[in-house]
Amino acid sequence: MVAGVSAQHKSDVLNTTLLAQLGATKKYDREKQTKEWYDSYRTVLENVGWVVGAFDFKDFGIEGDKFTADEVVLKVLAAIATGNDLATIAETWEALKALNDDARQIVFFNRSSHGNDSGSLQISAVADSDDVAVMKLGAFTFSTRDTVTNLLWFQFATARTDFYQGSQTMDLNGTRSMRRYAKR
Repeated sequence: MVAGVSAQHKSDVLNTTLLAQLGATKKYDREKQTKEWYDSYRTVLENVGWVVGAFDFKDFGIEGDKFTADEVVLKVLAAIATGNDLATIAETWEALKALNDDARQIVFFNRSSHGNDSGSLQISAVADSDDVAVMKLGAFTFSTRDTVTNLLWFQFATARTDFYQGSQTMDLNGTRSMRRYAKR
């Protein structure tokens, strides 16, 4: 989260995105049914107060022989980021890269983001804007003929990898909608 996000918005964002992830995961395999998973994720978010636009994955179109996931993430999010969003994401990514391979954060990230030859991850930044939580989301999915050991600094071979991305900006319609939903 970008500095300055209210405590209420932090709670609302964490609770609603976790609910959406759990709901989508109950219905679909995130790595094998990625489009269906994200459609379900988006539907849950819309039902709890997020204003979410259309979302599609498209081929990233990587240039060069090799690339890393952070290069893709930062390039995609740079197109929609404003203010401190991109700096916060870059700082977070660098902080993760600085940890040891066996740090619990790295183990969890790797376990939840990819298998040996495919994966799916989301990176987002949230900021407050006029009593509305605004989330900039980058979603990524990939398959490769190489064995991915640690996504944070893995060198993908362009010719052996398909990397897809989607991005969007979503607004949480203030805390009033969350309180109304919680009373149901």
